[in-house]
Amino acid sequence: MAAYDPTLQMLYINNPIASASGTYTNGLVALILNNTSCTLALAWQSTFGAGVLSGSTVATDPVVAGGVVWVVTGAGKSVLAFNEVGGALLWSSNTAMKSPTTTPATVVDGQMFVQSGTKLYAWGL
Repeated sequence: MAAYDPTLQMLYINNPIASASGTYTNGLVALILNNTSCTLALAWQSTFGAGVLSGSTVATDPVVAGGVVWVVTGAGKSVLAFNEVGGALLWSSNTAMKSPTTTPATVVDGQMFVQSGTKLYAWGL
């Protein structure tokens, strides 16, 4: 579950379980491409979620739009928005959604849409 921005050459990964070494946390991991060596390096990461892999705890694929990385937290019942370059948390839907959310956000024409339970939520950007 990843999103890629070719302009910044950054790959964003929903990582539900922290690595055994502790290098990568559970949450959103941003990797940057090194063109010279054709390798990826950690750019930033943000921890969220339970750190347990199950059908109800997994977040959705990240979505990159307008300099923002959007991720829906699954059982966390929220949408998080991160600055694409530095990883700062820009926005959270907090407790607005009442059901686990398993579909990715859709961003179009200055609005972000996400389905949770039987409801469709929309926020202006």
